[in-house]
Amino acid sequence: MIPRGMRVLGLIGTLPDATTPSGPPRALALLRLLADAGHEVQLVVGEPLDGDRRVLADTAATAIGGTVTPAAGAARIPAGTEALRWALPVRLAAEYATPLARSARAFAPSVDVVISFDDAGHGAASAVSGQVPTVMDHVHIRGVTDDGDWARTSAARWSIQPHRSWERRVLARGFGAIAPSAQTRARMDRLYYRRPIIVPTPVARPPFAAADAPPADTFTVGWYGDTRDPGEREGLARLAGELWPLVGDGTARLLLADAARPAELAAAGALPSAEAVHPDGGLEELAARCTIAIRPLWRAGGDGAATLALMAAGLPVVGTPQAFEGIDVHPGMEGLIADTPSRLAIALRTFAEDPASTRQIAAQGQQHVLRHHAPETVIPLLEHALEKAIERFGDFQAGREPAPIDPASAKQQIAETLKHARAAGAHLR
Repeated sequence: MIPRGMRVLGLIGTLPDATTPSGPPRALALLRLLADAGHEVQLVVGEPLDGDRRVLADTAATAIGGTVTPAAGAARIPAGTEALRWALPVRLAAEYATPLARSARAFAPSVDVVISFDDAGHGAASAVSGQVPTVMDHVHIRGVTDDGDWARTSAARWSIQPHRSWERRVLARGFGAIAPSAQTRARMDRLYYRRPIIVPTPVARPPFAAADAPPADTFTVGWYGDTRDPGEREGLARLAGELWPLVGDGTARLLLADAARPAELAAAGALPSAEAVHPDGGLEELAARCTIAIRPLWRAGGDGAATLALMAAGLPVVGTPQAFEGIDVHPGMEGLIADTPSRLAIALRTFAEDPASTRQIAAQGQQHVLRHHAPETVIPLLEHALEKAIERFGDFQAGREPAPIDPASAKQQIAETLKHARAAGAHLR
């Protein structure tokens, strides 16, 4: 077990929004778990935190129970150029020359472990991976294909690896990596022959009460997402253009709630029987007005946070397999899963015609979240990942370079992870 009171440094390129109705995003929720477990946490962001970003930084600091500061010398990245920071050959220098990397080197002597949460954070973490134990959280990785399997062929691996050299460097030293789902772990294994420890996305907000069932003669579908994400924008467009015309009639209503409140909702809100709303009271407010939640997401590689929030709010969720990635549900028990707009429409109608089954699935989905994504379930897995990173860092300092994973050691790592999961009450299939 790792000692209490460790100093944990988080690195992230862009500050996540902690003011959304679903609560703190994964990065902030993980840091909060460590703070609640008695560790000292701080988050360094690779962008300036001025103007309206200052308010978000204060909210994030409250969310993690620690400090949030910008990297020294951080400058706003012009829209559309963020990905160019890691293009060859600039990437080779950028991993060590960015303000976030410089700040990481400045903090490294005074912290016990570093956790990075996005590409910019991973790049900065690689600059200090020889000085301090490092853990990379692999979620929302750039360059993911529509089906999420960006490492399924050797050609894809050869094209991806050179452009993500910070991951190769850190993993080659044997340090830590975590992933929100078995799907992401499998992709990382095929790409780098390393198996990240699965740390499910925690639901850090207090448990919601089960929503009261709307009147039997209503059929109200709720969509919740964040259209700052291209995958969410695509899902909303397909909901408006392909799915809802198969569902909408005089008895069906559609409520659209966007974490970002952008203009994309204007077009979708013009659909017949559709209304754009913002649940300032949280997702429980949306749940009180809806019968069913819809998550039409066709891009994989996420952490399932929005789906988890809807399930925790007591709503039965109909979604694509990508929407349930990272959530170990049994189709038809904790949610309904369909892979095309027409099948999603059929699933919605199935819920509408069977209120008793709808209430049962909603209750089972909510209990699933409270059992498998509660803080007390996730924190042992997260601390296990930190413990392994610290252990491997000791091997690195002692000159014991970790060898590539062989089947025997892979089996041992899986057995250790399952042991910790069972001890925490988590169910990992």
